[in-house]
Amino acid sequence: MKDQRNKTWESDGRYPQTAGQASPSELKQVSQIIQALNLLKMNVMMYPPGHDRISESVIHTYEIIQKILLIRPEITIGLAGETLIFRQTALDKKNAFLLDFARLLKRFLILSFSLHRGLKKEELLEFSRILASSPSSILASGRMETALARHNITAITTKTLDAECFRFTQEREIQRDKTAKELRDA
Repeated sequence: MKDQRNKTWESDGRYPQTAGQASPSELKQVSQIIQALNLLKMNVMMYPPGHDRISESVIHTYEIIQKILLIRPEITIGLAGETLIFRQTALDKKNAFLLDFARLLKRFLILSFSLHRGLKKEELLEFSRILASSPSSILASGRMETALARHNITAITTKTLDAECFRFTQEREIQRDKTAKELRDA
C-alpha cells in the first residue's frame, strides 16, 4: 500500500495539521493519552520503583502515544485555566482524568507540553516521576524545563509560566501609563 503520509508533509518538514480544529478521532486519541499519563503518574506515586504495575503502565502509555507519533512528529497539548487544549479544541472539561491532569499541569506552571517522535519509555517514566513529585521541589530548583534536562528527557518539552515576569504590589488598582495617542488627545 502506498504511504499517503509523505504527500502531506510541508516543505519545511512540519506536518501541516498543527492548526485548526481537531477531529473527533484525534480528540479521543489525545484524551486516551492524557488518561494514560495520569494513570502512569498515579501508579508511580502508589507503587515502589520497579513494580510490575508501573512497567505495565509505561508500556500501555507508550503504545498509545506511539500510535499518534507514527502519523505526526509531535503532539502538543496546551492548558487554558483548567481546560486541556489540542489543536485549538478544548478536551472534555467534565472528564475527571482530564481535569485532574490539567490541575497537575497548572501546579507545575506548565502552559503546554509536547511529546515528540523518538520518545523513549525511560523518558516517559522519568517525566511521570517528575509529575509525581512536589511542584515546589521542582520549581525551587528551576523551571520544569530544567528538571527535564536534568533527567535527560529530550522527547518531551514544556512551556512554562515564568513567575519572575510578574511583580507583586500592595496596590489595589494598577495605573497604566498613557499611550502616545492619549497624550496627544489630552
